[in-house]
Amino acid sequence: MTLALKAETLLASRTWCWGHDTSVDEQATEDLGDGTTTGAISGSGDAEKCTIEKTEYWESPTKFIGTGDFTIEVNKYQGETATGFTVKYKTGATEAACDGAGWTEGSSFTSTGWGKVRVEY
Repeated sequence: MTLALKAETLLASRTWCWGHDTSVDEQATEDLGDGTTTGAISGSGDAEKCTIEKTEYWESPTKFIGTGDFTIEVNKYQGETATGFTVKYKTGATEAACDGAGWTEGSSFTSTGWGKVRVEY
């Protein structure tokens, strides 16, 4: 699993890709290991992936992404179809508000400033 957080509007200020480093559309790249998982992370660079089994998850760090519309894409650069996963997000005007917000299921959302992504299986 790789994960891309893509801006849909010009208001969005930052986009991320976790688990793929080269030739990405997003502004920033990070290792999947920068997040939290109950699964297993293997490989590095463009070959990095996170394997999660039933009841496991991967969760991004909280990031300032700006305001605007975003889409979460799983396995965008892997050429594989991700099935059976639940994608969730949270957003808040401050980092603390984002961290304290409840998870919302969905792969598209409007950010109020800070964002966090979670993929469960």
